[in-house]
Amino acid sequence: MNNIIPLGDKRSRSIAENYTELHQQSRARFLMLNAFKGQNFESDKWRYLGETMYFSTMQENKSTQRLEWPDEIKEAIKYFVVAHLWETRTRTKALSASRMIPLCYVGQYLVDTGMLKLEELTGTLYLSAFNAIFDKYKRPQSNLQDLNSFVDFLQNERLLSTKIDKISPAKNKAVQDKQGLPALKEKMPIPELVRAVVQLKWAVEEQFDGTDRAVSDLESVYTQAFQYGLGLRIGEVLCLPVDCLQEVNGELFCKVWTEKGMIPHSRYVPVVWRQVLSDIVQRTLQITSSYRSNAKELEDTKSLSLVRERLETFKENRQSDANELIAELNAFLLTKKAEAEKAWALKKVVDPKREYELIELAKILPISSTSKTPAMMIKAYSSWGIELDSQPIDKRRNRYYVRGKSILDFINLHITQRANNLTEQELLSVIHGRQIYREISGDKSISSLSKTGEGGTAACYTFAPDAFRGKGRAPALIKREDAITKLTEYAHGSYNIEKEIDFLTFRDIFPELVLLTTNSQEPDFKKLNQDFEISDKRKITVKVKSDSSHIRYSVNEGFTISQKSIRKTSR
Repeated sequence: MNNIIPLGDKRSRSIAENYTELHQQSRARFLMLNAFKGQNFESDKWRYLGETMYFSTMQENKSTQRLEWPDEIKEAIKYFVVAHLWETRTRTKALSASRMIPLCYVGQYLVDTGMLKLEELTGTLYLSAFNAIFDKYKRPQSNLQDLNSFVDFLQNERLLSTKIDKISPAKNKAVQDKQGLPALKEKMPIPELVRAVVQLKWAVEEQFDGTDRAVSDLESVYTQAFQYGLGLRIGEVLCLPVDCLQEVNGELFCKVWTEKGMIPHSRYVPVVWRQVLSDIVQRTLQITSSYRSNAKELEDTKSLSLVRERLETFKENRQSDANELIAELNAFLLTKKAEAEKAWALKKVVDPKREYELIELAKILPISSTSKTPAMMIKAYSSWGIELDSQPIDKRRNRYYVRGKSILDFINLHITQRANNLTEQELLSVIHGRQIYREISGDKSISSLSKTGEGGTAACYTFAPDAFRGKGRAPALIKREDAITKLTEYAHGSYNIEKEIDFLTFRDIFPELVLLTTNSQEPDFKKLNQDFEISDKRKITVKVKSDSSHIRYSVNEGFTISQKSIRKTSR
């Protein structure tokens, strides 16, 4: 029986047959792996746990271009990745992207050595790839192990024509010298520890920018000095009094409260730690003075002027944004008024007291009715808003005419309408500070403000004289007052800035107050932050910070927080 070769044994097949069998097997497993649901096996890149696995090489100096790998190299790496995930598919926690993506790098190393086909992978080429990885990384052991794993994979699948003797990174002296030795378990001597703490302190202080996060980072470093220098526990460090250091008979002592709350006792400060701890105490008093001042104010007045000041600044900034938008609106309408005055410039001077025949209007107005009959002209000019007078000729006929004053009143009507109204498209352009070509907004609260203007075809000419083609109807218009209300609403955030503040702005101006967030449903967010009065989700207008954006305001769903509850919580 030992002389019988089992059917399907890799050893009994050619390399080409093994390659074909592995290809089919890998494609089938790829489709069954949850990590690649809906993806294409043939693609040059796969998505894994939110990260991209590339089966190509980034071209130097061209960050947007990638160089393709030879087909056999690309496919072999894919088989390698699939096999690795298949073997570990029963793990409770999937392998991380940072563990899987480096497996793809093996292909890059082999391509860089000039390899085009698997049959070219010999001991010499393996050594070239090994050396390339060794030269590229400061700590190359992990990448070298991935290379060895790939070679083992190919040899197990009977895809290599020759046996390759691998080099163990863990036993190779050159690799270990470059990789570095593991950290020593022995405790550092005190002088070295002092030096390390001082160096860490100055490293953090060099990046200190006065923010709350920077203060927290710096104080975290400072606690280490007290813990190591005096052997204090973290609770004892946090309870140190303001005047904790005292000099007695030329020696320095530190007053320490124990966790039991007893009176403080003096802890001797070693000479080697004295300068460090003295500097730290002075620096701590300096960078935490504002916090102690706030605490004193809370204790004395039960409120914080800082909170009031920030909220007032918030309101002032939002109102300033609204005023800027209103100023832009006024400037826009002044420009449009001037354009209307120019468009309605009369062809000749009109005497307010004179009577003009309807047919004469074509020689007076910049546009006129194209009708040929008096009845049609009467209908057209009346719809434009021109007041017509009539005088009986006989029992059946009337003479229609226009007084000069009516012509001037008609011109003034349209100029005034242009100066106090704008289209929905124009309001969008003012809101976003750029030319908007969309005629109708996606915001229904804006569309609801629009009403058809007066003057029919004449109004069509008033609002678009350059595009006028002889006919048209009055456009839908928004009054200046309604536009100001809507602009103010956008600038304020679409809520009452006297009583509320939106979630994003809250985080910006109150970084000290923590709001717990969740990806769950809305009630959970409100439940997690019961100290604050939080609204249901609603439409919030957010000012876009990017100058390159095509809009100035974005409308999204969000939460608002009661300012009253902020003042109450900060007590």
